[in-house]
Amino acid sequence: MNEPDTPPPEDRKPPLPTPTSIDSGEGQSIPVTTDPLTPRPPASGEGIARVVTFTQEEWSGPLPSPNALAAFGSVSGDFPDRIVSMAELEQRHRHEMRRRDADDRTRGQILAFGIALVLVISGATLVWQGHPISGTFFGGTTLAWVVTAFIRGRSDRHASQLPPPPSQPSESESHA
Repeated sequence: MNEPDTPPPEDRKPPLPTPTSIDSGEGQSIPVTTDPLTPRPPASGEGIARVVTFTQEEWSGPLPSPNALAAFGSVSGDFPDRIVSMAELEQRHRHEMRRRDADDRTRGQILAFGIALVLVISGATLVWQGHPISGTFFGGTTLAWVVTAFIRGRSDRHASQLPPPPSQPSESESHA
């Protein structure tokens, strides 16, 4: 009895022939098994087919994966310790550079505040002593400078937090 989804026997296509051997190129015939999960040792006089398996691992971090670290250890026993020490030194250096950068910015802000304060006080003193044009110039330009620095600093910080725009393919890449 035929199943409803199976076409009648006269409408079926004949199965494709399955090769039983492959020519090795050296005049020998290598047998082909139809079940790839069941390995079969070659009979005497048969060639051996080689199977190549590719494995890809992904690992993210300052250190290699544990498997890679163990492989380095098999090359030389002190490689894993040296690699971990190198990563620790790099992290210490990175933290030190960030701390120095923060210290430099703080020092720059304090110095800029001191300069701005001296110029504003100088402008106010000039206005008070009867030199309104000079006093307004010193005080006004200083205030404009400080306001511009604050606005520019905020927009620069905001722009650095945005992801970069997607790159446009060059004309040679788009026609390739």
